[in-house]
Amino acid sequence: RWGRHWLDVAGYSDSEGGQHADRIRPEAWRYRDYVIRAFNSDKPYDRFLLEQIAGDELADFRKADRITDEIYDNLVATGFLRLAPDSTYAGITAFVPDRLEIIDDELEVLSSSVMGLTIRCARCHSHKFDPLPQRDYYRLAAVFKGALDEHDWLEPKTQRYLPHVSHTERSAWQKHEDSISAEIRQLNEVVDAREAALAGKHGQSKADREVLKQLEPAFAELIDRTTKQVKSLNEKRRPEPRIGALWDRGEPTETYLLKRGHYLTRGRRIGPGVPSVLTDGKTPFEVTPPFDGTTGRRLAFAKWLVQPSHPLTARVMVNRIWKHHFGQGIVRSLDNFGTTGTPPSHPDLLDWLAVEFPRRGWSIREMHRLILTSRVWMQSSRVDESVQQADPENRLLARMPLQRMEGEVLRDSLLQISGQLDTTAFGPPDDVETRADGLVLARGTKKGWRRTVYVLQRRTTRLTILDNFDLPQLNPNCIERTESVVAPQALHLLNNKRIHDLSNHLADRVVSMAGDDVERQISTLWLLASGRSPSRTQKEQLLQSMGELSREWQRQLSSSEVSVPASSQLWIRASEPDRVWENDLISVWSSAKELRYGLVEFDVTKLATRQWKSARLELGVLGNGTIRQTARLIPADITDLTWNRFQKEKRLQSRFESFGVIRANSGEGSSGQLARSLNASKSDLSTLSDAARTRNRVTLVLIADEDGEAFGRDWDDGSKHQLPRLVVGVGTPTQQQANRRALQNLCHAVMNSADFLYID
Repeated sequence: RWGRHWLDVAGYSDSEGGQHADRIRPEAWRYRDYVIRAFNSDKPYDRFLLEQIAGDELADFRKADRITDEIYDNLVATGFLRLAPDSTYAGITAFVPDRLEIIDDELEVLSSSVMGLTIRCARCHSHKFDPLPQRDYYRLAAVFKGALDEHDWLEPKTQRYLPHVSHTERSAWQKHEDSISAEIRQLNEVVDAREAALAGKHGQSKADREVLKQLEPAFAELIDRTTKQVKSLNEKRRPEPRIGALWDRGEPTETYLLKRGHYLTRGRRIGPGVPSVLTDGKTPFEVTPPFDGTTGRRLAFAKWLVQPSHPLTARVMVNRIWKHHFGQGIVRSLDNFGTTGTPPSHPDLLDWLAVEFPRRGWSIREMHRLILTSRVWMQSSRVDESVQQADPENRLLARMPLQRMEGEVLRDSLLQISGQLDTTAFGPPDDVETRADGLVLARGTKKGWRRTVYVLQRRTTRLTILDNFDLPQLNPNCIERTESVVAPQALHLLNNKRIHDLSNHLADRVVSMAGDDVERQISTLWLLASGRSPSRTQKEQLLQSMGELSREWQRQLSSSEVSVPASSQLWIRASEPDRVWENDLISVWSSAKELRYGLVEFDVTKLATRQWKSARLELGVLGNGTIRQTARLIPADITDLTWNRFQKEKRLQSRFESFGVIRANSGEGSSGQLARSLNASKSDLSTLSDAARTRNRVTLVLIADEDGEAFGRDWDDGSKHQLPRLVVGVGTPTQQQANRRALQNLCHAVMNSADFLYID
């Protein structure tokens, strides 16, 4: 979590930004992992800054015999200065003005996150309020010019990467590539041997392969199969491991003061240096290159920055730590300690913390311990009316402020309490998917879903739950997040299907831990959600709600036939086997071509705990042809289906004895009618109810008889008001089943409660 705070101020993203395409930065995740490891290991803050600002100058990586963990970290850390949005990625607008904008963004990230200065204001003119002359901006730009030179610009796609990964990682990659090459070689050898044998058979020492394919159908089939296998193997190849880094490239070009910030109006030449307001005016900025091929400028600057006597470095960081614990900093303007910033509410406290920080070895963990054991942090959040009137903004911290979970913490907490959190850490990010309804969701793993920090952080494709809960736009970075309380947040938690699924998983977890005893279920639920046992009053209220919900479910779930419309549909056309048409049969019909298959999914969460007495499938009829289809059950966790993937997964299908068999002759005038499958046999019912109970959904694939081509022109996808539906006959629920439904509702309510969402 604390790594995520730093990634905000650093402007971390897995994509370039700056262009509409928002291309992925393939190795950016290494910097994210570096930051998380640094905070987890309590790396001293001074070393943390040294590595990020001048990691390439701490050791001569070019002449190193082997890439140690230290050298690797040093290089990866310099990605801090490569995180700004970059419009030069496409190479279309990579002109000097564009490059200067990127350099300006990098300087803004550095000055706002580490120094607490609005030095960007001095780019075009001397600062209007703070003692920052224009020359100071260009002195700072000159410090970084050895690596960020607008006249010696590295192309982002290939030139900003180094091959200096660890020996272990490179060996593992090479072993993986060699194994694929060996498999491909074996496949090709089989083809070559067969080709040579056939050439001899036809009396030719060297026959043309195309001729042999025509003469020998079996050989043609072998060629086709091998080609597909080779393609599949090549798709498993991984890119060569690299590090996205920043490093000096020798002596840079001269730096000039640009009048009004325009690159064509050069002023006097400027040398590297630090902001004059932070020096005594007598000590020169001395630069000594540590080894050949580097300027040493950034290293000198970084060492100046982490001096214990530096007036800003420690203050800016302890102020940020204070903010994350109390909701606001001692100086509220976290990135502006200047004249236009907010004066500190407790200046003596800020000074003392700034002295303690380096005295305690620049240990962030020690600062946490110091704050968390203080009396001010241990206060109650209860609001006293007299104190509220005297200090409505709680600047004097007479009480502990309530803070709502950030979006990432909320998502991770929902996954954790429901038992769906995959704790696998580090590595490339998990991809996201944008659904047809506009929702953006993270793709899961076999164990569930990983923490949000390991999900692809793309500037233009952000998880919907994070968007609703104030995920910032990084342009170029985010110093402080806003905290809003708006209707979309409540609507997302109340109505989102994934939240409903997680509440069901939470109910399953509660039952597995507490059994069927309602009181134990209540106590277990509250302990999982809040980390403490419920008070007597809370327990009584929860028990009362549980009883009311259970009685209501018994009343509603009387014996009846329930119709469940399709929650989603995927259709694959024969002419485009790798293209998925989601909930959109109209586009498929426009070509009047056959479908390979239709995948129809039914959300049966409400029926998962009921007794299934009957079941049938109903399809709306549109045309006048004949529907001869069968339905088979497939695992609901099969995602990214294509025709080839479906063929491979056939063994996972469950065939029905009777259910799903549709043989309806739709004659003239039958459009708009329903074609019904045969009723499910006892065995079919068991298969269906098991799927419902374990997955809360039933996923069917609709296939033509005898595995032929399926025709979807006669099916209604809902556009003519006849969505495919599953009709289930259910019996009256038992008390235990009603309690189970009530428990799920209660789990969902707790996930929406202030006790869960707010940190007290």
